[in-house]
Amino acid sequence: MLKDREKIYQLYHTVLSMSLTCALILGINQYYELKVNVFLCVFFSFLPTLLVYLFDMNRKNVVSYLILLSLFILIGFILWLRKVNLWEWINNLVNWSLTYNGTEEMYIGSYPKFIIFAIGMLGGTFLYLLMKNQIIKVLMAITILAAMIVLSLNKVDLYKVVIGIGIFYIMTIIIEIYGALYNRRAEKLNRKEGILYLTPVCLLLAVLSILLPSKPEPIQWEGAKTFYRIMKEQVEDWIIDIEYYFEKSNGDFVISLSGYSDENGDLGDGGVLTLDETIAFDISGSKGSKPIYLMGSVSNEYTGNRWEKTNQKTINGQQEYLLDYSELVYGLSRQKIEQLEEIPYINQRKIKIEYGSIKTKTFFYPLKSSYFNVDNEKKRLQRENANIRFDKAQGRNTSYDLIFYEMNLSDEYVQEMLREEKDFSYKEVEEINQEALDWLNDNYFRNDKVKIKLSEEKVYEQLQSRAQIIEMEYKDLPKDLPDRVKKLAEEITAHYETDYDRLKAIEAFLQQYTYTLSPGKLPEGKDFVDYFLFENKKGYCTAFASSLAVMGRCIGIPTRYVEGYVARFDNVTKSGMYPVKNRQAHAWAEAYIEGIGWIPFEATPDFYSIRYQSWGDKSKYQNGGVSDYKPYGHLNDYEVPPLPGSDESLLEETMGENNHILMGITITVVAILILLFVVLIYDCLLKYQYRKRMGKANNNERMYLLFLRILYLLKLEGYTLKQEETIKMLAYQIKDTFDYENIKFADVANIFMRYRYGEVDITAMEVWKVGIFQQGLSNKRKQEQSKFRIWFEEFIFLTNKGNWS
Repeated sequence: MLKDREKIYQLYHTVLSMSLTCALILGINQYYELKVNVFLCVFFSFLPTLLVYLFDMNRKNVVSYLILLSLFILIGFILWLRKVNLWEWINNLVNWSLTYNGTEEMYIGSYPKFIIFAIGMLGGTFLYLLMKNQIIKVLMAITILAAMIVLSLNKVDLYKVVIGIGIFYIMTIIIEIYGALYNRRAEKLNRKEGILYLTPVCLLLAVLSILLPSKPEPIQWEGAKTFYRIMKEQVEDWIIDIEYYFEKSNGDFVISLSGYSDENGDLGDGGVLTLDETIAFDISGSKGSKPIYLMGSVSNEYTGNRWEKTNQKTINGQQEYLLDYSELVYGLSRQKIEQLEEIPYINQRKIKIEYGSIKTKTFFYPLKSSYFNVDNEKKRLQRENANIRFDKAQGRNTSYDLIFYEMNLSDEYVQEMLREEKDFSYKEVEEINQEALDWLNDNYFRNDKVKIKLSEEKVYEQLQSRAQIIEMEYKDLPKDLPDRVKKLAEEITAHYETDYDRLKAIEAFLQQYTYTLSPGKLPEGKDFVDYFLFENKKGYCTAFASSLAVMGRCIGIPTRYVEGYVARFDNVTKSGMYPVKNRQAHAWAEAYIEGIGWIPFEATPDFYSIRYQSWGDKSKYQNGGVSDYKPYGHLNDYEVPPLPGSDESLLEETMGENNHILMGITITVVAILILLFVVLIYDCLLKYQYRKRMGKANNNERMYLLFLRILYLLKLEGYTLKQEETIKMLAYQIKDTFDYENIKFADVANIFMRYRYGEVDITAMEVWKVGIFQQGLSNKRKQEQSKFRIWFEEFIFLTNKGNWS
């Protein structure tokens, strides 16, 4: 009875570990938005812990180790069959785990399920072992209580089941502690069964506690939250300072901070895009305003696997961003005044940016900016080229105001203006329309704080020199760029006459490719753009922006690669500003159209409607810059050729589905064969051990082994020796039912009792009688049952070594 009580107590510990594992899995599944089915989470919670319990109960049985070995063999075979690079798969899993943010774009179904299974297996095993130590159980109860308070402070919503399990565990531990103290006082140190009877009561109380109605708002804990917030901000500041001072870079913004490339800036490093929720900076504005693209890093040289900033020449003494702004003004001055009065070509916007957790030398600003005002004059700016920088890295408490002009790129009149620039060249100096310039100064730019004398011939000459520099610096391509990239660009743009239409055709073509946050690693020796266009056909913004920029250069159009942030105006903070998070980092391409300046293009499908949102369009945007609203509009006017190798891709997809089914069947068959092989090997081993034991046994031992087998055979016939019965009572129950060569069970029972209780040595004749009776029962079973059942019954008997070893 004591042994049975200990088993039940051990089972109670198993139930506790199962419950905690379930709570852990459900909590992680909800908090990290792993989206694994709840029933599957529960299954992964209970099954591993149950297997650990069964293994612990049978750890002296070699079958347990054989089954474990067969599982490892099966897993290894599956990995070999699927040609899985285990190290690479684990590396991708780790990267995904560190970067996954709950969005559909990043969701890869196999990863969350494996994570839940791993947590169930490792967590269940670990908790099962911990449950054996009373002190650790108490510490865990305290930890769970503290965790519940912290989660309440942070308003973290969890399944009520998780809370109920926590309550259930804490109550049972309290009862255990009280029971232990009571038993110690009563000198009943080994009386543990009280908790076994009270466990259902604890479970019932926990269920009732989560079923009762609760207030929508938890306890506020305002003082504790204020202290926590202050400490959190201080720690974040320290971390940012440490990261900056130990950073190998020069302090410039790189999009790798948000996971688009590795630390060295290489493209296609195989990492999963990090969508960090940390607020980089805040921006002023009004709710529902059009998103703003803020430039942070402008690159001009493509090397095949990365973009670099080299030889960005500028006009001496002039600021690049103001020259680009001036060129826009000149372009507008060539339009008809009547048309300018009716059509909103541009819109002036004033914003303020306040740095948050970001610490960088980079100055973020929009295209076509005309004015900057930094809050502190000591914070000097280097403005010679498009990459505007502070002298020193800036972080919190850095803010500045700016004015810029956004172009209505979704309007057909603006598009037509860009088309008309195909015949414009600064080499052919035109007469400036002074009347249009005066009208623009009085209407479009009247509130602008920058006074530019646009009629001066010097400014016009500077724009001409700048155009020549751009033509030289922003068309270069790697010498080893595959020819098929250039041929594809020429094929896409063959039917269009203007640079604007050619670029829009490339932009429309790229909309066919798949936007994903886990495109995989670029094979060694491959060109990034070529691999994306012809082989991988999926990627995130860096792939789309790079492809548009490179293909634009292939047809002779100056382009540049830009990295920065997309600021949205949907969630306002208490200060009235709008947060810009690291997850809103983005990459896009810009092309130079002489006479207008740099014009942005958006090749990334999930960002297209953000860039080209019509003025006055109040479409709602999802978190992370991904929009449900995707009216490609005039993209439909462009002839879009099919993706390279699209027919082949369809065939591969079909073959892939068939291979998937065939692989599933193969794995199932192999798994069955492996298990059968292990069972057969073990069966042979058991039979060998039994025969060896019988061969070495004396008359007493041989009779004892034969009698045990007789009892097992009688049990199969329906005659079981119960715990409260004796051998004599069993003989009286059987009587003359079985008779083999005039030997009955009563005769065999007498022989066994003489040996067991009379301590009399057994003779060879007596062993022969017991053997005859055992053989008779065996032959009877063989005549009545199938061969498989006879084998199975013998296997079960031999497996239960405790009865004969």
